[in-house]
Amino acid sequence: MITAEAQLFTFTGWDDLDTAVFQYYDAVLVKQVGDFSKGEAFEFAILDFQRSTLSLQRGDKKWKFNLILEIGDEICDETE
Repeated sequence: MITAEAQLFTFTGWDDLDTAVFQYYDAVLVKQVGDFSKGEAFEFAILDFQRSTLSLQRGDKKWKFNLILEIGDEICDETE
């Protein structure tokens, strides 16, 4: 199983800012997000699962995107 953040970017560290709000450091996109291409780097990425948003920050510039839930393949977990 791949985590939500790993589907969007790699990172060097993270902090929780609030319940279900996480800030990731040195984020590098693993897929296109808006006009940003795979491989673009940002100082911070914030995943806010309370508001379903992804925020990216580079220097003084910030961009915010809606997160849209998508259902993937069924997972057969024998431990359940």
